[in-house]
Amino acid sequence: MLCGPCNSAWTKPFDHAYQQFSDWAFASAATLHERDAIDFAAIFGEAYREKTLDLLRYFAKSLGCRIAHADLEPPTMLRQIVTDTSRTDTKPLVVTFGIDEFWRRVDPTGRIIGDDCFYSWPEITDRPCFSWF
Repeated sequence: MLCGPCNSAWTKPFDHAYQQFSDWAFASAATLHERDAIDFAAIFGEAYREKTLDLLRYFAKSLGCRIAHADLEPPTMLRQIVTDTSRTDTKPLVVTFGIDEFWRRVDPTGRIIGDDCFYSWPEITDRPCFSWF
């Protein structure tokens, strides 16, 4: 978990990028299932490279909090993604966007984004593996 000052100040740009992205996702919900790609420049404008990294850092922060909440130790690389803003990538973090047809049928307006399931997969590799929906 993050301390109060880190969550309130240090990671605020990550939160803002997520808010901007989620606002776009909700506004585009009716047509998202028709798309095969997301144009981050259309979402974030000219600052899309920086803001897209901030969005990925938001997901790293959120995943790290879920890992810590499960009484597991967040991987060092995940911590570095959140704390080292001089990084120009978020490797080895992989974020995949998809549309879950079940949730789209439950609420076609797009207000439901997912069910927030977190899993740890220690048996897959010798590296930490997690999934979060």
